Amino acid sequence: MTGTPQMVFSNVGPSGGWLPLNIEFALDLTGAEAGGSYLFDVAFTALVLP
Repeated sequence: MTGTPQMVFSNVGPSGGWLPLNIEFALDLTGAEAGGSYLFDVAFTALVLP
């Protein structure tokens, strides 16, 4: 992730009801990270545009 909002899905027109969306995250380690625990937040936003 780049630290900026990322568009993962976009749709134009009616959804036809519920639309399941599965998103997976992977942590890519380089070996230069400091030891310890890491915590991050994920926020999802759904917008209905006119």
